[in-house]
Amino acid sequence: MHILLVEDNEHDIFFVREVLKRIEQPIELSVVQDGAQALDFLYRRAPHTQAMQPTIILLDLNMPVKNGFEVLATLAHDVQLKCIPTIVLTTSTRPEDITRCYELGANAYLEKPAGLAKLYDVIKAVVEFWGGANFVCWRTGISPPPATVLPSGPAPKYRPLSCGAPR
Repeated sequence: MHILLVEDNEHDIFFVREVLKRIEQPIELSVVQDGAQALDFLYRRAPHTQAMQPTIILLDLNMPVKNGFEVLATLAHDVQLKCIPTIVLTTSTRPEDITRCYELGANAYLEKPAGLAKLYDVIKAVVEFWGGANFVCWRTGISPPPATVLPSGPAPKYRPLSCGAPR
């Protein structure tokens, strides 16, 4: 599994790294610190020309250069990238931010919890739910790009469903 963390706060980056070390599953973490870097990563533009497509995107909203809303708006127009589960992980609890994220196609909107134990619970649930199943993108009816296809095996017990509006 490969997670792209789009986060500008060094402390939050540190805590997500610590949480991922405790999850008993191999997870590669890539970190970019603003929306412009996120789009460069996802489109494999320099310096990310060798970047592997992520399985999940964890996206902060309030960042320099391009914010999370701008990233979501760009993803909404790309047939491949809009199928990557994009989870907004932010401190904002403003109803208008939540509504806007879902309108732009976010798969989930989660408030950053205080404390490592609570963050662990949130990240573990995201990894288990969004990273644990091979699914067809409901937005397009196509399978995820090859980099995100999991090995064949028993069917998952559940299929991820999106809370967000179609992108």
